[in-house]
Amino acid sequence: MWSVSLKEAFTEVHAFEPIAAHRECFEKNVHPDGCRVILYPYALGEKDTFCSMHTTDGSSGDSWVKGDGDIPVRRLDDFDINPDFIKLDCEGYEYFALKGGEEMLKRCRPTIIVEQKPGKAQHFGLQETQAVTYLESLGWKLKDTISGDYILAFKTP
Repeated sequence: MWSVSLKEAFTEVHAFEPIAAHRECFEKNVHPDGCRVILYPYALGEKDTFCSMHTTDGSSGDSWVKGDGDIPVRRLDDFDINPDFIKLDCEGYEYFALKGGEEMLKRCRPTIIVEQKPGKAQHFGLQETQAVTYLESLGWKLKDTISGDYILAFKTP
């Protein structure tokens, strides 16, 4: 759903969606209209591996990494992208997705919105806002929080 709005604001949008049914929905609803939209069939993580995903019928927002499986997990650093903005919503798995993109993050220094809803990160043995703490340790500064979404920008001297 975010890609529909983001394609209006950017010339290029890269979206990662590991669930086939959600990709099918994306392809039917996200029309490039002058924006280059690239959809990748991967989950994002700290290392290249495979996982399974929990899904709930009728909800594209209630999906998360759930153990080993056959869905490919890739690192953001594996892709030749140079984002100036990242919106990350992995139902508690955000920290691992960010760790897999550390080189790209340091190089590009994008503004980042990272979802950290209560109780999600703990499913993966993490602190509730560990993704935010991680970004702050790399030099990002918290700018605002809106309904569990943390907005961070890289500190400039």
